[in-house]
Amino acid sequence: MTRIGVGLLALMWAAPAWAGCSNWAEDDIGPAPRANVCVAGACQETTLDYNCGNAFGAQWGYKNGLTIDVKVPDTIMASREGKKIAVSRIKCTEIDEGACFIRP
Repeated sequence: MTRIGVGLLALMWAAPAWAGCSNWAEDDIGPAPRANVCVAGACQETTLDYNCGNAFGAQWGYKNGLTIDVKVPDTIMASREGKKIAVSRIKCTEIDEGACFIRP
């Protein structure tokens, strides 16, 4: 009985760390949401490859190589092809619902 109780407590403690993810690049979950993403004024229509989120933050990855990583409470990082980008230089306009990253 003690092992079961300890196991349940461990699962409850670890639960907030489990991520809920959608991966359109690898899973057959339908068409990926589209967005118009502008970096420093250069705009490109792209699709969302993946997005994940949990109690500690969220990540978005786009087909054009842009990645966004938000860590709670207020850290947000963006990069494209390994080069850091100031988030203030990025504008995302949804074509399909859920395609744009969320700023904290």
